[in-house]
Amino acid sequence: MIPGISAEPGELLATILEGAQDAWFVYEAVSDAAGGTADFRIVWVNEQGLRLVEQDRSRVEGLLLSAVFPRDEEGGVFQRCLKVFETGVPLEETFLLRGRVVERWVRHRVVAVPGGIAVTSRDVEDDRRRQAVYRTILDALPGAVVAAFDRRGRWTLSGGELAEELGVASVAGRAPEEVFPPAAASRIRRLVARALAGESVSLTARTNDGRWLDNRLVPLVDPGHTAPVGAVAFGVDVTARVEAEDELRMWTRAVAAAEQAVLVLDAETSGGRVRMASPAFQAVTGYRPQELVGQPWGFLEGPATETRVAGRIRAAIRAGQGARAEMRLHRADGSAFRAEVSVAPMDGEGGKVAVVLRDVTAEHTLREESERSRRLTALGRMAGGMAHDVRNLLTGISMLAELWVDQADVPDDLRADLVQIRELVRRGGSLTGQLLEFASNEMVLPEPVDLRAEVGRVEALLRRTLRDDISLAVRLPPEPVWILSGAGQVDQVLVNLCVNAQDAQPQGGSITLALVVEPERGEVELRIRDTGCGIPASARDRIFEPFFTTRAEEGGTGLGLASVYGIVQQWGGRIDVDSEPGLGTTFTVTLPVIESPEEDEPEEAPAAPARTLRVLLAEDDPSVRRALQRIFHAQGWSVAEASGGRAAAALWDEGNGAFDVVVSDVLMPDGNGVELVHHLRDGGASVPVVLVSGYAPRTVPGMDRILDPGSADARVRFVAKPFALPELIQQVRDAVGPDQLG
Repeated sequence: MIPGISAEPGELLATILEGAQDAWFVYEAVSDAAGGTADFRIVWVNEQGLRLVEQDRSRVEGLLLSAVFPRDEEGGVFQRCLKVFETGVPLEETFLLRGRVVERWVRHRVVAVPGGIAVTSRDVEDDRRRQAVYRTILDALPGAVVAAFDRRGRWTLSGGELAEELGVASVAGRAPEEVFPPAAASRIRRLVARALAGESVSLTARTNDGRWLDNRLVPLVDPGHTAPVGAVAFGVDVTARVEAEDELRMWTRAVAAAEQAVLVLDAETSGGRVRMASPAFQAVTGYRPQELVGQPWGFLEGPATETRVAGRIRAAIRAGQGARAEMRLHRADGSAFRAEVSVAPMDGEGGKVAVVLRDVTAEHTLREESERSRRLTALGRMAGGMAHDVRNLLTGISMLAELWVDQADVPDDLRADLVQIRELVRRGGSLTGQLLEFASNEMVLPEPVDLRAEVGRVEALLRRTLRDDISLAVRLPPEPVWILSGAGQVDQVLVNLCVNAQDAQPQGGSITLALVVEPERGEVELRIRDTGCGIPASARDRIFEPFFTTRAEEGGTGLGLASVYGIVQQWGGRIDVDSEPGLGTTFTVTLPVIESPEEDEPEEAPAAPARTLRVLLAEDDPSVRRALQRIFHAQGWSVAEASGGRAAAALWDEGNGAFDVVVSDVLMPDGNGVELVHHLRDGGASVPVVLVSGYAPRTVPGMDRILDPGSADARVRFVAKPFALPELIQQVRDAVGPDQLG
């Protein structure tokens, strides 16, 4: 029977508590002399209590509490039990029981009963050991956190390498609201509630410090219960994985948005098979990415692919090495394109390589155009030098012919030959002029030309020039057709195109030359059609390149069509070619037409000079210098000769300016004509100057300024070689003016 309780209930309660799994101790309060509580004496203990303290009943019953737990220990067990007795507030706690015999962890509950206290205790030493093992295991989990919750949502366990960093290392017995801000605590409550309802929850969430956790909450099921008794949460740090996935998505989007086509290949003996292709691959090649998986790299190669370059790329793919090359590949429709191919090994991807294709067709074409321009420039420089020398020769020939053509005792047949020589020199001068203008990249000064009349004039020349087995048909409109053209350019275009058509018909054939006016467009078309062999497709895009020819063995130079192309461009027109092998060729030159020019009234020829002009002549070519001297003497003029600009300046200085006009070549080894003009002007001389040259004026530094009509010095004129004698004489007279001619 438990003291303080009536016999029957006491006996019944004692019987029940004797079979309890927990230890029970009943203490009665012991009063001191003043009537206060001095101690507590054990008056009853059950068998489980005796086993807990490892004592027999005789040694336990009657034992004072102060004999086990010191009375004067501040806040100790004795003091806590005394407080329960005095206040009636129960106490529940876990503490280390250190007796004279035993030392173990117990969990006890102290309640006040009439005249004393009752204590129920449970040995939790084994539980503590198990928890220590669990915590050691949990704390050893790398990059993880594990927590257990009871049905009230409170932590019962927390551990793992991340527990300390996340602030949940010592939260057992605490509610989420006691650890985290309201929003985070509410989220934990909701997740635990779902697990307590029997649901397994998985989610990836970001912590306040920026790391990513892969979380899983599962119900904690006790076999003795029908409902979960708690929840267990597992969290793993997946920050590195999430960041890698984000970076991968970023690069995937970047590759998808790029214009370059990207392939991922397995580096294998076959030369690489496609694992994946970027979306841009279809735009570049026409192949759909999903159709390419498993295909070998060679599917892009074709008839136009360079074998040597393709072999180098395949070897790099097989070896998993980097390489870069430019090569011709083929699209899905069979068309060829120029591509820059870059091969790069993919580190850590098990023998895979990335292949990037960039369509460089436009860049390649631009480089070819640049190279063509460079060759044209080189050709122009060479042609300029040659044409200057030829013009000097033509000038000498022209002036000799001029000297004799008007002599009274020259036979008529010789006079006719001299006139023909003069005409040939004029045409030769026009052709070399084209070379010079081409060399200087300077437009020929255009003038109105009746294209219909020019074609009709050249027709006679063509009929005499073409072979007898080539028939020529010319179709012209009834009215004049006016265009802007340089002197002799129509001849050059027609002769080149017709001779080219003749060469395409070695066994004979026909050429049709037609002039078709398109008034609605304000254009005229000059069409030259032949019945020859046609132009191969491989050569059609290159026929206007300088030095390109399909007749190298027959002595073709590759300059004819290039000259035609340049002239048509200067006219502001275009030239097209329509040709098929075996079906002939048609060249169509399309030009803008202009209004019919107004005819100028003829000017009266100036009167012959009334007195002798004193001419200072500077010319480095001896033959031209002698011819000019004879011409000027024939006019009754006196001439002082110099072989260069510096020699002419010395003659001027020695004669104290005793000359009426200076006639000078422009480019000479001993000082040029521009320097001579500056010498005269710097000395205060305003003498008129006539400059002659086989070069275009703007190719000589400083010429554009001294020939500018708006410049302060307007007494400088220019005459291009070869010139007609009347033209030069008239320029000298105009430079001097009527006042000095008398």
